[in-house]
Amino acid sequence: MDKEHFYKERGITYNKMNPESVIRYQRLMKWMPLQEDTRVIEIGCMFGILRDMLEESAGKKVQYNGLEIDQNTINKITDRREDFICHNANQGLPFSDLTADYIVGLEIVEHLENPTFFFAEAKRVLKPGGKAIISMPNPYFYGEIFAQLKRSPDTEGHLSSFSYVNIDALMRFAGLKLLAVQGTYTRIPFSQRLFGKYKLFKTDHIFLTRSYMYLITKE
Repeated sequence: MDKEHFYKERGITYNKMNPESVIRYQRLMKWMPLQEDTRVIEIGCMFGILRDMLEESAGKKVQYNGLEIDQNTINKITDRREDFICHNANQGLPFSDLTADYIVGLEIVEHLENPTFFFAEAKRVLKPGGKAIISMPNPYFYGEIFAQLKRSPDTEGHLSSFSYVNIDALMRFAGLKLLAVQGTYTRIPFSQRLFGKYKLFKTDHIFLTRSYMYLITKE
């Protein structure tokens, strides 16, 4: 199965207002002060919820472009669909040099065959002083540890796993600089069985947070 078909199948299950995605967006927005002409590019945008949340916060339209591998997901967006491009980020970023103030890629890099190429592309597209905000699964999250011990098969399409040390090295090799790190959230165990959905709470704890979020800039 190729990536396009894999994510087409996954796209059928996407929830527009996924509470886990909303928490990640809420946490990253404190790293993203918007000026009048700020341009945001999001990789793996799904339904463009970040655009909507930024515009609600700013009280105006923002310069936003979203990249999504699954065209069917883009087709479900009901307004300003011209803001979105169907594209596989493994093939690079279809944007001109030095054009983005922010590049956002949440839970994306672990799906890519060549993360080094992705960060080289991010550096190319970012303006001087521009920033990337990336999140990746936390390899020390208790659920990841249990899955490793059980040798459970991956169902998410994850190809790589990154610790802080790996990320720091990857940034230095790419000519980027790691500025800050924060956790995202955890699921309360058994809450889905009790309440029909997972109860979530924000956390930075190394064994509890499901992913870490990294603020990155050019050196």
